[in-house]
Amino acid sequence: MPAEIFTTVTIGERTFAIKKFDAKAGLKLARFVIAKLAPLIPMLNVGTDENGQEKEMSDEQLYDVVGMITENLSDDDIDSLVDKCLRVCYEILPAGRAAVIDETGHYGVEGVEYDPVLALRLCFEAIKWGASAFFDGKNLASRFAKKEAGSQQNQ
Repeated sequence: MPAEIFTTVTIGERTFAIKKFDAKAGLKLARFVIAKLAPLIPMLNVGTDENGQEKEMSDEQLYDVVGMITENLSDDDIDSLVDKCLRVCYEILPAGRAAVIDETGHYGVEGVEYDPVLALRLCFEAIKWGASAFFDGKNLASRFAKKEAGSQQNQ
């Protein structure tokens, strides 16, 4: 069964497709998150509603987390993280998907480069979706043990 590669999020009146990071980028992102942001991971879980659907983080909660994150990051860290995150984001338009940032580093959809709140929300969604395999309530050791056991069975 093929893995789910995209998820769709609606932010304001706009709809975006978020692509999972490839394996190498996902590992690098997980390393970065663990090294720099580990104490903040529990703050990213806002729980579920009465229907069992994940609640959306409020702007106020997001600003609190961002304030704490930016204390620990250099400008280069922020630039790298934003670029990596926005490269996996696509706005869904009538003509199809449009890359938020293209492979040359240029913005491909209108308004994102001048909307830090939208860019921040897209980064949050990209990290949440792209690194979900690492941060789904299980610790990393158990995640790797399960994968390793499966690999040994196939040999």
